[in-house]
Amino acid sequence: MNWEEFIDRYINNFEEFVFKYKDYKLELLYAPKGEGFTYYLILNKKIIETNTFNSPLELLQALKIENQTLEEIWYELEWR
Repeated sequence: MNWEEFIDRYINNFEEFVFKYKDYKLELLYAPKGEGFTYYLILNKKIIETNTFNSPLELLQALKIENQTLEEIWYELEWR
């Protein structure tokens, strides 16, 4: 899946995704109780960062892993 397809599926279709990057696991999910969009960044089976946003676009703009955006590391991600 390329970046453009991911953006379409995530922003327009509100699909949920789980990725692996190095030793991190990244979950892009609906927020509990449908209050927005949440990401969970997990390292060694522990949530090290989580945040909720009103829109998936806001989430993608704010999310950074090792000071890089998701788009910058896109081709290094393993998709689950």
